[in-house]
Amino acid sequence: MVAGDMAGWAARATEGLTYTHTTALFETRDEVVAAFEAGRRYTALSTEGVSEHVYDGAAVVTGIGHATIEVAGELDMRFTATLVRQDDDWRVAAWQSTRLPE
Repeated sequence: MVAGDMAGWAARATEGLTYTHTTALFETRDEVVAAFEAGRRYTALSTEGVSEHVYDGAAVVTGIGHATIEVAGELDMRFTATLVRQDDDWRVAAWQSTRLPE
């Protein structure tokens, strides 16, 4: 997302991805890609306290994320990502983030 490689990002997501932002905005994979192609920009992303739990064909990843978004500024969030094993690779099937209090 920071590099703007949305084709690469989309290849790491399932076709049915559900992406819920800290604002509760819900987007599909194609809507996220279209928003970045239209100018949405993250200038920095980092994580901390990441925890991974792997199950048979699925994984749940949680942690704290720090993002700098060109229009909105800095954002701190708690996130949960659900990944599934697809075509011998891990792909994000769902993303949910919640803004941390100031």
